[in-house]
Amino acid sequence: DAVIAKIVEIFRFDSMRIFLFDDRMEELQLQASFGVSANDSAGRRSFGRGQDIVGRVGDSGERMIFEDITTDPRYGALSTTKATERASMRFFAVFPIKTKSRVVGAILFNAREPRKLTVEETRLLQSMSEHLAVAVEKASLFHQSERRAQQLEVLNTIGAAVSQSLDLQVVLQHAIEKMIETLCFDACWIHMLDKEETELRLQAYRGLTEEAVRALERRNLSEGLSGNIYQTGERLVFEDFQNDLRYQQLSGRNQVIAMGFATAAGFPIKANDKTIGVLHLASKARRQFAADELQHIESIAQEIGVAAQNARLFTEINQKTAELQQINKELEEA
Repeated sequence: DAVIAKIVEIFRFDSMRIFLFDDRMEELQLQASFGVSANDSAGRRSFGRGQDIVGRVGDSGERMIFEDITTDPRYGALSTTKATERASMRFFAVFPIKTKSRVVGAILFNAREPRKLTVEETRLLQSMSEHLAVAVEKASLFHQSERRAQQLEVLNTIGAAVSQSLDLQVVLQHAIEKMIETLCFDACWIHMLDKEETELRLQAYRGLTEEAVRALERRNLSEGLSGNIYQTGERLVFEDFQNDLRYQQLSGRNQVIAMGFATAAGFPIKANDKTIGVLHLASKARRQFAADELQHIESIAQEIGVAAQNARLFTEINQKTAELQQINKELEEA
């Protein structure tokens, strides 16, 4: 906002937009704007890498300047949205927001009348874009370190619960509470393999209605999302149920959508390389998963696997101890 205010003050542009790459560096998303109405920005709040003029600049790191889009044939050939034309603007420029190592976004300028930037103006805009890039990188690094600290806190908390309790139910509920609190999901539930190893049963949950709990109580080992994760031992991530064909193919009953969730992910819970359960997280709003976030959740699933293994061994030891005590009693009597 501060960058936009200063540039508008100096250059008197009629509209401006700042787009920044998402965590995956695949999509440019609108972060700030000036002189753009809510209706005018509808449908143009993001560009894929290489898509349209903004996406091309974000991909190549090279600025593009159109002094007058009505006489520059490049605009008609490269613009798929024709947003500048529909907004009755004639000057259009896009500068990359980049550091020495990478492009982090793009900044867009519009004016209603044709305009020619001087060498000094071009240099100043480039310099301001580079300063913005440094600020974005600093903010990104701070956000990453902050998120990493939260992740370590969650892992340490769950790890402590695993080491202190042999009650699997206590550990599972503790893990769910901590994930909901720090990862900002609306619901979380865990299915574990039953003793007979014939199906997955709901062991712990939060954020589910009673109807949802009944619907999720049992899961077939070879059907649906949970069955697929159990069979493959691989996570499944759906960032947008409504537009994900994989979800339609794998989920026979569309139950997660019926529960009001837009995004969800499932992770295998393993012990000794064998899948023994599935961890599910869901959100009512669409969201993207960063690579480090997925790795973090997988680490939590591993901790849960350790807890399940500890609980199983503890149960087996108690059973063996009871059996030995019975045998010793019989020997004494004999």
